[in-house]
Amino acid sequence: MIQRIQSVYLFVAAASIVAMFFFPVANFYGDTYYFFLKLGGISDDTYVSINTIPLIVMAAILIVMVFLGIFAFRNRLLQIKLIRFAVLLNLAFIIIIYFGYIDNIVKKADVEVQYQTGVYFPLIVLIFLILAMRGVMNDEKKVRAADRLR
Repeated sequence: MIQRIQSVYLFVAAASIVAMFFFPVANFYGDTYYFFLKLGGISDDTYVSINTIPLIVMAAILIVMVFLGIFAFRNRLLQIKLIRFAVLLNLAFIIIIYFGYIDNIVKKADVEVQYQTGVYFPLIVLIFLILAMRGVMNDEKKVRAADRLR
């Protein structure tokens, strides 16, 4: 299982998803206030109230999908389907963070945004999911080629 490079890619993707919980996504600053967005919520609940539960649920589903992909190594076709679903879910996650949350906060609170470390983790996850999917597809091609030779 861990001998395959795509399992390592999937593990790095899962670790990146978990890391998103610990790093702020963006800082927002205005004339008299300063707050930041994390997956767990907003640092200053007195001014802007944003429900981040959908982000937490999507991140949890992503973690589950990636770990299912790691442990589905014997069924490569299922593994490809799981990884594809995780890629689509991650793309939706990226769109929701950038356009649903960050733009919404900027418009509501009339603040400037400064992106932080947490904003890059979904992109890292996307890259490693694509690398893992390519690895699984290459394995499937090798198995089919070997089956043809029998």
